[in-house]
Amino acid sequence: DFPLALKAGFSPAEAVAGVTFFLRDSSGQVRPIGAGQLKEKTALGSLTEILKPGSYKLYAEARGWQGQTAKSHEIGLTVKD
Repeated sequence: DFPLALKAGFSPAEAVAGVTFFLRDSSGQVRPIGAGQLKEKTALGSLTEILKPGSYKLYAEARGWQGQTAKSHEIGLTVKD
């Protein structure tokens, strides 16, 4: 069901300037879903677009205050007809 709630944890909270959620389709194309709302050690977001049937990967990328980045593990998502 859409919208799909997204949640990513991070630590230490004071080192994270922002978090962006991304979607990778089966052809390998990556696009940003949107910025996560930071709350303590968690980023909250949502996937509001109704996706076409297929396989996707979701992940988050945290950005630090000095420009460093860290990527979460990818989570698989399958949309059926």
